[in-house]
Amino acid sequence: MPFRMPNLDEIELGWLIARLIASFGLIALGLGISRGMRSVLARVFDSPQRRYRGARVVGRIVALFVFIGLILIWAPVQREVLAVVTVFATALVIGLKEMFLSMVGWVHILLRSPYRMGDRIDINGVRGDVVDITLLSTKVVEVGAWVGGDQSTGRLVSFPNNWLFAHSVRNDTHGFGFIWNELTFTLTFDSDWHAAQDLLEALAQEMAPAVETQARRALDRLSTDVLIRYSVLTPFVYVRVAPKGIALTLRYLVEARKRRGSEHALTISFLDAIRGRDDVKLAET
Repeated sequence: MPFRMPNLDEIELGWLIARLIASFGLIALGLGISRGMRSVLARVFDSPQRRYRGARVVGRIVALFVFIGLILIWAPVQREVLAVVTVFATALVIGLKEMFLSMVGWVHILLRSPYRMGDRIDINGVRGDVVDITLLSTKVVEVGAWVGGDQSTGRLVSFPNNWLFAHSVRNDTHGFGFIWNELTFTLTFDSDWHAAQDLLEALAQEMAPAVETQARRALDRLSTDVLIRYSVLTPFVYVRVAPKGIALTLRYLVEARKRRGSEHALTISFLDAIRGRDDVKLAET
C-alpha cells in the first residue's frame, strides 16, 4: 500500500495523546539511562579522559535508539517506517542543510581524522586545542588572539563541523607534530655579523640533535600516508640588510607546542652571549 500522510481530520485525539505520552516517556527513559551510565562510568574509571569518552559513546548510542524509537512511535503503519524515514530525511536535508552538513562533517572527522582530541588546529580564523567533538560542533580552547606566542587565552570557542567543507584545516600537532619557527635579531651595521651568525647557529645546534631525531621518526611514520620531504632538518641563520641594521634570522625546527619556550630560551642565551661584547650590538628598533 503506498504511503499516505493522514489528514488532520483522520487523526484521533487518543492516537495523538498516546503517541505524545510515549514520546515523552521514551525521551525521559533515554535521559535516565544516560545519566545512570555516567554515574556508573564515574565509579568504574578513575581517568577523566576515559569517563569523558565513555559518556560520549553512551550518549550517542542512547540518542540513536531514542531517534529510532520516535520514528516507530509516530509511523502511521509499522511497515511504512521506511517511507517515514525517507520523508523525514528529505525534510532534514532541505530545511536543516547546515545541521545535516555538520553531521556529515562529524562522520568525516571519525573516518578521516583531520583532527582529533587534543590537536592544535586553525580553521577559519579560529585557533586552539580541540577539547570536545560532538555531532554538530567542535570546541577548542582558544590560542593566540590578544595573547602572543601561541599560548591559551582561556576562552572556549565552538564552530560547526560543516566548516570542514568550506575552510581548510591547519593541524599543528597531528601526524608530523613539528613546525619551522623563525627568530630574528637585528644588529648594528658596524657589528661583526659573521661572529653573531656563528654564535646563533651554535646555540640552536645544542637542541637540534634531539629534535632532528624525533622529527625523522615522525617523517618515517608518515611516509606511507603523505609525501613530506625535508632534506635538511638542522637550524640555519639567514642574513639580510634591514633598514636599521643587519638582520639575522634563525630558522629551526621545534615541536608545535614549544615554539614560545624555545624562543625564550634562545633569546636569553643569545643576549647572555653578546653581553659586554663591543663587536656585536643590537640595533635600535
